[in-house]
Amino acid sequence: MKNKFAILLTAYSRRGEAGRSIGIVTDLFRGLDYKLHVCYSPDELVEITREVIPHYNLIVGAGGDTTQKRIATEILKARSENVLGMLPFGSDGDIFRELGVKDLEEACNAIRNGQTKKMDIGCINHN
Repeated sequence: MKNKFAILLTAYSRRGEAGRSIGIVTDLFRGLDYKLHVCYSPDELVEITREVIPHYNLIVGAGGDTTQKRIATEILKARSENVLGMLPFGSDGDIFRELGVKDLEEACNAIRNGQTKKMDIGCINHN
């Protein structure tokens, strides 16, 4: 299972447009061993993330900034060492700009080639 990974696609990202991109994801990862999970709500995304954490080293979030945040939060809560791959399917793309990811093809190539970047994480309490 070392090379197998999970893709969590949030169908509701980009006001529902991401759900129509399933074919793009399957084309970009053709020939690789992965399991695609399509999530239709934020709660379902969190539930599926919790389910896949123990089974996959790599979890790929296909969605926007909030999708990536929710997956990363669950990985951290589990105190797991999963790698989070990110595919830009959201509206804003702030995290992708910060990482220097220009487009979906570049993100897919980075995942296919096992390219990783370490990120600092933190939480600010707005109270």
